Amino acid sequence: MKPVEQGPPGLFSNSATEPKEALNANLEQLVRPIAFSLLLTGLAGFADAIGLLHLNHLYVSFMSGNSTHFGLALAQLSIAEVLWIAFFISSFVAGAALGTWIIDRRPTAPFVTALYAEASIFLIAILLARSGYLASCLIAITIAMGLQNALHRSILGADVGRSFVTGTLFNLGQSIARLARSPQEIYTAALNAASWFAFILGAVLGAHALAAFGLGDSLVFGLAVLTILAAGLRLEWL
Repeated sequence: MKPVEQGPPGLFSNSATEPKEALNANLEQLVRPIAFSLLLTGLAGFADAIGLLHLNHLYVSFMSGNSTHFGLALAQLSIAEVLWIAFFISSFVAGAALGTWIIDRRPTAPFVTALYAEASIFLIAILLARSGYLASCLIAITIAMGLQNALHRSILGADVGRSFVTGTLFNLGQSIARLARSPQEIYTAALNAASWFAFILGAVLGAHALAAFGLGDSLVFGLAVLTILAAGLRLEWL
């Protein structure tokens, strides 16, 4: 399925004569891609919470935070820490490269193929966790989060579906500042806010899942989400 790059024609028309029904119809066309992207963002929050609780100070999807820790480790000349964080960051970059390679080279259903690839990585991570290789499990999830970012979409001027939300909050502020000049920015602001809330909700669920089920079993929920998303795209429900 081709990602939605922008709102349908006429969605942001300034014409006062545009029927309200037409605007509502255009918005209805975006419900499924918005739901798809918000689920991805929620999954990122879920995985990040699990990773952070296990690693104490490193993330599986928030590389800005990891880069800050990388700089601190360099300042302290902690070579082991520098190499460990560099491995995490490199794993995320490798995942992003893999996801982009799949999207660019798969002529049909690229998103479905990328979701299958991410689900396969989650399955490997689950097996590693259940075998006691917890660090390797989280490296695999970091690769998966990098891959997932290739699935992001630009909808109503908001970039949704990424595994980090710093840009989302900045874009929310921009949309709020532009409301007086362009009332249609309310849609962009609402979508950015929804993306942030999806990430937070995912983090809450991730923390509870980890406490209740442990690392390996909690990742099964992430695998289930990816499977549902892939099936939804395949059946054109999303």
